[in-house]
Amino acid sequence: MKSRALASCRKLGDPEGSIEDNTAVHQALLDQLNAAALADGWPGSAVTQYVIIDDHVSITVVPGPALATVEDIRKAWKHFRQAQLAENDNRKNGKLI
Repeated sequence: MKSRALASCRKLGDPEGSIEDNTAVHQALLDQLNAAALADGWPGSAVTQYVIIDDHVSITVVPGPALATVEDIRKAWKHFRQAQLAENDNRKNGKLI
């Protein structure tokens, strides 16, 4: 049975580390996810979830037209961060989501 989504989690490096080190952690996750996607017969992967909890990052992908890249993660992070800020704002103002 083919997977509908793949997820991987990894401990982030030193928060004071370089952007290159941070990119390397994310690239390693993508390499793992993209390899699993190709092994499952997917044409590519698309980032659908990006979460940081404590010092761990979790990325979820679904089938996509091309393999996901670090730039896709950057775009996803911006999208999910904006959604998180909007949710926090709504909670502060007593609005239901």
